[in-house]
Amino acid sequence: MEKLCVVKRADTPMKKILGVVMIAIGILFAVAAILFGQPYFFLGTPIFIIIYVLNFNHAEISFDYTFFGSEFKIARIKGDNRRKLLHMINIENIRMITRADDPALYNAEHESGVIKRDYTSLTEGAKIYKMVFTDEGKTFVVSIEPSEDFLNDLAEAFPKIVTK
Repeated sequence: MEKLCVVKRADTPMKKILGVVMIAIGILFAVAAILFGQPYFFLGTPIFIIIYVLNFNHAEISFDYTFFGSEFKIARIKGDNRRKLLHMINIENIRMITRADDPALYNAEHESGVIKRDYTSLTEGAKIYKMVFTDEGKTFVVSIEPSEDFLNDLAEAFPKIVTK
């Protein structure tokens, strides 16, 4: 049976600030267009509205983790409709899935050429786990934030690689 866990990435303070700045600039262009009547000010407002809608309104990011049989998949969902498969890993290629503070990770994280990725919500205090695997000859250390149920099912299916 397929198991799924979805984690929504929290908005960063910088993203919130940029959204407010974009709205403010759009309003300033509209006010300047009304006050000064210059044609180039009229172009600014729709341009900033379009940029805001394209970049900020639909930029909610979520990650989903799925395992089925001997495959573990990680995908990024942008907005609610654009899904991109980031990793499709055979369970045999996973060395370990363990807590982020586990000392057993030290050697894997400090290997030369290791690629680190963060697929978590970025929420402070969240239970973060790290997964070490090889894919196409490269070693990855990936931060994930599985739910308790997902982690239990994963540990039950693959007790040799999952450490709680």
